[in-house]
Amino acid sequence: MLEVEGLQAVYPGAESAPALRGVSFRIAPGERVALMGSNGSGKTTLVRCIDGLLRPSAGDVRVDGFSVLRPGDLMPLRRRIGLVFQNPDDQIVSTTVEREIAFGPENLGVPTEQIVRRVDEALRRFRLEPVRSHAPHLLSGGERQRLALASVWVMEPAYYVLDEPTSLLDPEGRAEIRRFVTERPDAGFLIVTQYPDEALFCGRLLLLREGALVFDGPAETAFRDAELCRAAAVGVPASIRLEVFREGLRSEHPA
Repeated sequence: MLEVEGLQAVYPGAESAPALRGVSFRIAPGERVALMGSNGSGKTTLVRCIDGLLRPSAGDVRVDGFSVLRPGDLMPLRRRIGLVFQNPDDQIVSTTVEREIAFGPENLGVPTEQIVRRVDEALRRFRLEPVRSHAPHLLSGGERQRLALASVWVMEPAYYVLDEPTSLLDPEGRAEIRRFVTERPDAGFLIVTQYPDEALFCGRLLLLREGALVFDGPAETAFRDAELCRAAAVGVPASIRLEVFREGLRSEHPA
């Protein structure tokens, strides 16, 4: 279980405007959850707190019982979380695609023969075989995003925290991310997104507004609340807008 309880985060010099205000939620294994909110709502701060990259001012994050507040828990906690940043360049550290994918399992102490097998599988799965010996900085934005995802996938985490993983991808690439998520039915997913249709795909939606969690429930329910969506500055899927429009017509002109 990934548990966030009473999470608060305050940056130095901004004590009067906390980045997070008492955020609480849980994500179970196998659950897909979308996270949305306007710029500055606290999404990236929340992601960094979950992985222990940022220590919260109050509250706690626990992953299968390991807490970000206990220094001795950080390593086993991070082994359970696969974090993909919005900008893949923020996490790519190696000189070739192949070495980048192997970097994580090597640091986890995975036996060499297993690393070789996992790297080969990742290269095939994320369509990176043709560029396996290329320098990451020579790849396209979409290829770098797939590389960042492959580098996390290869470590076989229990939970994935993906910070706008489709922001650099075309529609085909976005569809591939959906396929990837469905391939991991036992893993928990927290997906930060700006696309309402991706929230519908996840099913459950968390909405942040000015650091506070203002909604946690079915995405369709949130998108049918026009006032809530306006206040959180998130769009509404075209399919929901069309349904609401048709429902309005039927109520005005009943059969």
